[in-house]
Amino acid sequence: MGIKGIGIIAILAIIVIIVGALSYNALMPTTTQQGRFVVTLTDAAVNLNGVSQINVTIDSVKVHNDANGWISLSSKQQTYDLLQLKLQGSQVVIADLNIPATTYNQIEFNISKAIVVDTNGTHEAKLPSGKIRINLDQNLAKGLTNTISLDVLADESLHITGNGLYILAPVIHVQTRENTQVNIDEKNYAIINGGKIKDDIKVGMDEKGVVGINTHIPTNANININETGKIEINTLTNNTIEQNGRLIVALADAAANMSSIQKIQITVDSVRVHNDTNGWIDTAMSSKTYDLLDLNITNTTVLLVDTNIPMGNYDQIELGVQKVLVTDTNGTVEAKLPSNRLKIITNTRIGANSITAARFDLLANESLHVTGNGTYIFAPVINIEITENASIEAKANAEIQISGENKHSIKIGTDENGNIGVGLKIPKNVDINVGIDNRIHVGVINNIISD
Repeated sequence: MGIKGIGIIAILAIIVIIVGALSYNALMPTTTQQGRFVVTLTDAAVNLNGVSQINVTIDSVKVHNDANGWISLSSKQQTYDLLQLKLQGSQVVIADLNIPATTYNQIEFNISKAIVVDTNGTHEAKLPSGKIRINLDQNLAKGLTNTISLDVLADESLHITGNGLYILAPVIHVQTRENTQVNIDEKNYAIINGGKIKDDIKVGMDEKGVVGINTHIPTNANININETGKIEINTLTNNTIEQNGRLIVALADAAANMSSIQKIQITVDSVRVHNDTNGWIDTAMSSKTYDLLDLNITNTTVLLVDTNIPMGNYDQIELGVQKVLVTDTNGTVEAKLPSNRLKIITNTRIGANSITAARFDLLANESLHVTGNGTYIFAPVINIEITENASIEAKANAEIQISGENKHSIKIGTDENGNIGVGLKIPKNVDINVGIDNRIHVGVINNIISD
């Protein structure tokens, strides 16, 4: 492994560290109300050119399910030298514990610092985010064993700026199995046999710390850390070049009207698209405001962007939301947004001299939440429909009609921390509030609860 493998070893050991932090015995027997959950890590890394230490500080570990919310597994801050944990082509067990048998949908690691020592001295690796949250689909059955295997891709995770600063943005191949057989040897390596593969995905982190499928920092990106400490990647403005295709971005709302709500006005001030070849492309749209409930009542789709961009495959679309205003019987107030940047992972192909349309159908009745003191929170849940080789019929007042045969769609949501992805959202009927830190909080359970 070259220098690019360094960061992955960091993530590798980050998770390995969890074993020491968890208060569970690896051989703890299952009960009729629990299932066994085994997490392993592997990496084919080789040499570490001049690096002698990688010290990573872990602050906390949590898991999540819809019934209990976030469950704290560890909150003790500890620092480890990751080079002591380098693997030899095997899967090391980083967690082996019995927990309540139910469906788990996320696992999260919080990292406060990563220090690299090489032949030139000691350097702090910049993390786009200290939070690594991976979406799962794990149905843990009573008395059975599930596994999560994390294969960190070193060459896609570590990046270096022009002046030699380390940036660690993990890219991980995640495979989960249900009802497996796991044998663990004296070195804590696992052999996993049988079971049903449930998840087989590749997740990564971008320069803003967003974790998701197809998300990553391109390996050949022109990357730097600016004066405020933020990671930046040069973007491509909307220049006209040979073999452009046309991109249409539209907004709609299919949600049912809500009896106490009269208006939900959303202001969108930017749209960007991304691929590995060109990076981020700005569409230079003007700010636009629409009432989602009016779009619903009139069954209207309105135009946000109509632009020409280079042909190719685009893996992300980002909407910049300036604000959301909610009008009810008491007046108009601004809703709290988990994030103003809706960065959506999707496979969008722009063909030469053809039209591709991306229609964002905001589901207002799943997106709007109210705290105990009446504060509105708007965490967008969206049905996204992509139509290639589309035909567009323009109508009055920016209304359009999209038609075409080659369509695909996904439903994504936003959680309380602004993470966006398939299966994410703030559940209904949860204890939700905006704290003194101006962040959104939902119910957290600090300890494992056995049935």
